[in-house]
Amino acid sequence: MTNNEVALRTRRKKARYGTKVEIAGQPLMVVKSGKKEDFITAEEIVEDLYGKPVDHIVFKEVVSF
Repeated sequence: MTNNEVALRTRRKKARYGTKVEIAGQPLMVVKSGKKEDFITAEEIVEDLYGKPVDHIVFKEVVSF
């Protein structure tokens, strides 16, 4: 793993499920299974989970005073 890569882990048991990388300014996740390796976007993950096409993701604004 290089300096610009971050291991992604589940919040509860800290199981690793991928590596966050940035390619052309877009955050992507690298997934590996045996000798196979591929990139996936956040939109593709949501589409796989919900089974519906996703145009874009809207992030919640966090306001702190």
